[in-house]
Amino acid sequence: MNVTGESIDIHHRVFQEYYQKHQLSSSTPSDISWIGSLQMFFLFSSMIVGGPLFDQYGATVDLLLPQLYPIASDIFQFLSPSALLYILSVFLTSICTKYWHFVLAQGILGGASMGLTMAPVMSAVGHYFNKKRGAAMGLAISGSSLGGIVFPIMLGKLLYKPNLSFGWTIRISGFIMLALIAPACVAIRARLPRRKGRFVIPAALKDKKCVVVFTPTFTKEEEKLILTT
Repeated sequence: MNVTGESIDIHHRVFQEYYQKHQLSSSTPSDISWIGSLQMFFLFSSMIVGGPLFDQYGATVDLLLPQLYPIASDIFQFLSPSALLYILSVFLTSICTKYWHFVLAQGILGGASMGLTMAPVMSAVGHYFNKKRGAAMGLAISGSSLGGIVFPIMLGKLLYKPNLSFGWTIRISGFIMLALIAPACVAIRARLPRRKGRFVIPAALKDKKCVVVFTPTFTKEEEKLILTT
C-alpha cells in the first residue's frame, strides 16, 4: 500500500513538469502545484477518519451497508471500497483534459481515497506486533521510499515515450497499483476486537507519546506542502 500511496509527493514532481509542458500549459506552475498539494492534504486528513473506521468496523466497511447492497458487501470482504476509489481516481486522471478535472480526480479523490486506504494498513501493524512494533511499522512505512524511487523513474520514462500517450501511461500505472493493492486488501484484517464507543478519542491528544510522534510528523508534512506549492 505504501509503495503506491505515501510517496505521491514525489510522483507529483514528475506530473508537475509534464503538465506545465502539455495538458496544463496555459496554467501557472503555482496553480498546477495545487493538484499535488490538495492530494497530500486530503491523504493525511482522511486518515483521521480512516483510523477510527478501522478500529470500529475492521478493514472493510460492509457493516456500514446493512442489507442494502448484498453483492457489493461480498466484494468488499476482499477489496476495500477506498482502494477501489483510489484505482478509479488513477483511471479518471488518465482521461483528464482540464485543470479542474485534475483537481477533482487526482487531487481530491486520489488523496482522500488513498488516505482511507492507508489508515487500515498502518493500524493493522499494531494489531499483530507488540514487542517489535516499531521495527514492523518502520518496515511498513519503508514501502513509500521504494515507491518514491520506482514510480517517478517509470513515469518519467513512459510519459516522454513518443509511441505512448499520457492516458495509457497513467493506466499502466493504475494496473500496477491494482496488482499491488489487491493482495494487501485481501491480507489486511483486524486481529483485535472492534473498539466501541466514541468515534474520535480527544484524550489521545493529551498523551505525551502521541504528541511527541504527531508534532514532528505534522511539521514534516507542512514543509512538504509549502515546498510543493
